Amino acid sequence: MTSIQTALFPEIEKVILGFNFESISEERKLVLQPLIDFVQTKANNKQEIRLNLICTHNSRRSHLSQVWAQTAAAYYDIKNV
Repeated sequence: MTSIQTALFPEIEKVILGFNFESISEERKLVLQPLIDFVQTKANNKQEIRLNLICTHNSRRSHLSQVWAQTAAAYYDIKNV
């Protein structure tokens, strides 16, 4: 992931800076790796990155996951998400 960071609203940036990626279990990282590879490949090739984030039990989670995906893309300057 790129280290360039885009300025966001201070409260949102504070939340992002508080994320502890070390707390993600190795098992979960293995599950997420194909998604990471997909996004990284598309970003490296300057292609459109289309993500379909769905929670089958709660539509609000789907909306929130989309918002956070866009926020992370903006923060880390990942284009075309």
